[in-house]
Amino acid sequence: VLLDLIIEHDLGKVATAPTVRLRDDLVMEPDLVFLRSERLDLIEAGRVHGPPDLVVEVLSPSNRRFDQDLKRERYLENGVAELWIVDADIDTVEVWRPGEPVRTMTGGHFTWQVGGRAFAVRLEEVFR
Repeated sequence: VLLDLIIEHDLGKVATAPTVRLRDDLVMEPDLVFLRSERLDLIEAGRVHGPPDLVVEVLSPSNRRFDQDLKRERYLENGVAELWIVDADIDTVEVWRPGEPVRTMTGGHFTWQVGGRAFAVRLEEVFR
């Protein structure tokens, strides 16, 4: 669903399982990232050099605590504009933005804001 919105509205680019260098001494490997069109210069040789506009982490039993705690803190402290933590076991998405309380979505839809525009993201589409 995210890719469809990005292509339809020419918003930018998605990369799956990229290497992201948030700063010189901090490299992360999220499940998916999005960069707005005007920030594509952060991609070099298949790596992202700087904070993405959106990071998506999909929880699994082996990485659950690491993604929910340490990785979340590192992303939000280092300029990532939005983080989605997807838990397919219980069909929830946590939406994190720096300086805002977490929004835990369990049904219906939530709003994804990018480039001054807002898009409804339906949870049933995320888990399809």
